[in-house]
Order: sequence, then structure tokens, then C-alpha cells
Amino acid sequence: MKMRDYSKVIINFLLKKREASTDELKQLVPERRLYGILAVLDALGMVKRGRKKVTWVGGGNICGKAILVEGLIESITHSPIRIKIVGKEPLKVKIAEEV
Repeated sequence: MKMRDYSKVIINFLLKKREASTDELKQLVPERRLYGILAVLDALGMVKRGRKKVTWVGGGNICGKAILVEGLIESITHSPIRIKIVGKEPLKVKIAEEV
């Protein structure tokens, strides 16, 4: 399995449970991969790590940044507080300095 696949497993598990022990997560992916994945998710502000548990908190703070979505877009739904973009193909998302 690639690191990307391991990351998807961890993210999907945390999305469903919202909180998991590190022992539960070690059963899903090898320990050497787990801590790398958690470090990245923590740096992005997507999880909070405790001594023995990990909690999903969602996306990080991107204030002052621009989000660029590239790819064939099927639909866009938005409100003053949320935007949903559906692609006809996998979309690339980039976070850039505000322009």
C-alpha cells in the first residue's frame, strides 16, 4: 500500500468515529506510517493528538489564503458560510496566498 492509501484509511476511520485510540489506529496501518500521517494531519489542524487518543476536528484555518480547485467541475453550491464543489473527475485543490 502507498502512503496515500494508508492516509485515506486513517482519515475515513476518524471521520466515522470522530475519536480513536492510537492502538485502534495501529491495527489499521503500520505504526511507522501512522505517526507520519498523524504528524501531517496535526500540522494541518485536522486532528488533535492526545497521549493515547486522536480526535478529528476537521479542516485547518486558511484565513488569508485562496483555495484553487482545478479540474472538470460538475456543480458548485454555495452559501455565505460554505461551498460545495462536485467534480466530474478527481479535482486538484491548492491553497495559495491570497491574490
